Amino acid sequence: MFGLSIRSALMGAFALMGLIIVGQGLYALNQVSKVNRSTVDFATNWMPSANTALNLGLSASRARLAIAKHVISTDDEMAQTEKDIQTQLDAVERYRKKYETLLSSPEEKAAYESFLKDWGEHQKQSEAMIQLSRQHKQVEAAAKFKAIVSTFRAAMNDVGKLVEINETGAGQSAEAAATTYNQIWWMTIVIIACGALIALAASVFVLVHICRPLGALTAPIAALAQGDFRVKIAGVERRDEVGQIAQAVSDMAARVRETVDNIKGSARDVTSASAEISSSTTDLSQRTEEQAASLEETAASMEQISATVRKNAENAEHANRSAANTREVASRGGEVVAQAVSAMAKIEDSSRKISDIIGVIDEIARQTNLLALNAAVEAARAGEAGRGFAVVASEVRSLAQRSSQAAKDIKSLIGSSNDQVKDGVDLVNRAGTALNEIVESISAVASIVSEIATATNEQATGLDEVSRALSQMDSVTQQNSALVEENAATAKTLEQQAQAMREQVAYFQTGEAAQAAQASSAAAARPRPARQAAQARAA
Repeated sequence: MFGLSIRSALMGAFALMGLIIVGQGLYALNQVSKVNRSTVDFATNWMPSANTALNLGLSASRARLAIAKHVISTDDEMAQTEKDIQTQLDAVERYRKKYETLLSSPEEKAAYESFLKDWGEHQKQSEAMIQLSRQHKQVEAAAKFKAIVSTFRAAMNDVGKLVEINETGAGQSAEAAATTYNQIWWMTIVIIACGALIALAASVFVLVHICRPLGALTAPIAALAQGDFRVKIAGVERRDEVGQIAQAVSDMAARVRETVDNIKGSARDVTSASAEISSSTTDLSQRTEEQAASLEETAASMEQISATVRKNAENAEHANRSAANTREVASRGGEVVAQAVSAMAKIEDSSRKISDIIGVIDEIARQTNLLALNAAVEAARAGEAGRGFAVVASEVRSLAQRSSQAAKDIKSLIGSSNDQVKDGVDLVNRAGTALNEIVESISAVASIVSEIATATNEQATGLDEVSRALSQMDSVTQQNSALVEENAATAKTLEQQAQAMREQVAYFQTGEAAQAAQASSAAAARPRPARQAAQARAA
């Protein structure tokens, strides 16, 4: 049975039971169908046919009695008697038509045809007898009545035969139904017995090949649940589902054992690493505190430098404003010098024009002197008559000479003034050039001072930013210090949790205790990085 899987065995057993159940169901359906046909035939054919045949015979008998009564009836009673006869004949006709729809076998059809023939003959003779009775021919009618008894009996025999045929058919249907019932009963008993045997065999199979092997797996699985992974799983050699389960449990135990060993090793490593992290974190905390103190001192120095630079920036700004004012004053002085140069140029131009006018006056005086000389000559020629004119000419000449001399003196003064004006213009031009150079120098100085002020302001801004950055670095360093302390506490907690995990994992027995001891001693022998760093700093 090891070569047959539980699934195949159970499916085969259940398939066999299913086939038996399906066969039983199909057989039962077939037999029930037979019973149903027999019952339906009994209820819808034989019994209605028998009842109809009996009612047909009863109605025919009543009709015959009414016909016999007609012979002995009075005239007043004949009408009612004929009405009764017709009622019974109608009943016979109604039952006949009904029975005709229920015909089933050839024998029954032959008996029915015989009844129709005999009843038809009986009807003819009955009509003849009734005609005689209406004519009050009782003797002939009585003789005729005796003649129709034979036809009536023949018709009743036919009805009796029909009843017998239907009773026989009903009995056969009942017998067939009973036979079918017995067959179903015995077949059901046989199938129940087969099903019970198959169920018993399946139960034995489940007990032997499923329950016992699974029970054998209970103890190893319980040991695994208790943490003992050294147990051996039985049943792995089986090739059925139990063997697959045993192999899966064995593989799971091996995997869990390997995982637990890895967890133990990882727990040891985590314990060692957490101790190293704790030591390194402590050193880092000290260095972070020292760095925070240095940053505080640097921040204080940067505050002083920032204050000095801001003071220099204020002084540079003040110098920039002074240079700007000086440049503005020099610019205004240059404008005044330019105006003075323009005025001196105008004075020089006016002096030149005056010199020209004086030249004209000098020329007029010379011409006047010549005219006065000519007038004196003419007066001398005139003699006594021209003496007065000579005196006037002499005075005019004297005035002309004086005017010429005055013009020369003025011209000389104007020439000297022009020379001085030229010297003044030259000096003013030189002063304007010097002022322009001063303005340019002051502008350059002002530009340099402005650049210095701008650079100083930028330095002050940069120093402020550096100061803020240092403050932020100080804050971050303080936070880092706090985080380092928290990390130290976390590392300590991690070490404790790793130790707790080692204690919990020790619950599982995997046979790796010696290897764990060797790993622990090797981990303890390894130098810690924090300790090496401390030794390096000390060196």
